Amino acid sequence: MPKNFKQNKQFDGKGGECERPAFYKKCVDGYYNEFIDLIMNAVRIDGLDYRREYFVKKNLFERGYVGYNADADEFLLTIPSKGILQVGDLWRNGEFKTHDNKSLGVHTYSYDNTSEQAFDVWRIFLANPSITPLFEIARDFAELLAECDIGIRQNVCAVRTPAFWVVDDESFALSINHAIQTQQEGTPTIALSSAMAGTLKSMTNETPYIADKLNQIKKEFRNEFLTRIGILTANTNKRERVQTAEVTATVGESVDLIYSVIDFWNKQNDSYGLSYVMKFNGVTEDYYAPVEDEGEDEDENEVEKND
Repeated sequence: MPKNFKQNKQFDGKGGECERPAFYKKCVDGYYNEFIDLIMNAVRIDGLDYRREYFVKKNLFERGYVGYNADADEFLLTIPSKGILQVGDLWRNGEFKTHDNKSLGVHTYSYDNTSEQAFDVWRIFLANPSITPLFEIARDFAELLAECDIGIRQNVCAVRTPAFWVVDDESFALSINHAIQTQQEGTPTIALSSAMAGTLKSMTNETPYIADKLNQIKKEFRNEFLTRIGILTANTNKRERVQTAEVTATVGESVDLIYSVIDFWNKQNDSYGLSYVMKFNGVTEDYYAPVEDEGEDEDENEVEKND
């Protein structure tokens, strides 16, 4: 860019990006906090008390990884080294910190439980193969839902029939304001003069009503995120009955997505020789678990009686 180039500012002289409205920020924070609660509740880790489980899941889903020290049998904050790795390789070193945020130094990670060397006690658990923090995904969906809320609110306000009145007398304007207020409160309004009756006219609003469509899109965004963490949702994109095959496919997608986290943790847990098993904490499996045929059960009972 040339040195003598001067960037034009806004007419008010402030320039820069416009700040988002407070309503947008409130919506984002509300959805984000709700999604965090759902993520934290989506899985449980057997063998950990409340404090340790909360610490593990908070780091795992917010950062994408959490450290572990075998000697102290304690999960710790870890910061992997920034070295450029080969494709498919894992970090070799990382800094560890106590719960008081005091550094324990940089140590070499160990990814198995076979070596008896001193550095074998420092380990790292990854959230998923892509090392993608689920809280980042929650933030993205929270912003999408907030945008829908902004659009719905703007559309609802825009389709209200606007009214404009032009008067020449200040006292007459007070009468008009009083008439408007009583009309909006549901009280019948009586015009006492022909001039006032002619002034009380509204203009036609041509803005289309699309709030219902935005609300439908909002539901689809929300359901997409809930499916990501293993929560099965109702069909919202069409009115006709959903086929059994569609329900089965949706259940499979929902379960497989959350198990991409559970299975990855348990694989690392087995490699380290630990007993902290992660399990699904939702109800999807309870509702849609395969049920044995009642006829087969009856046949088995008859066989047992004959024996």
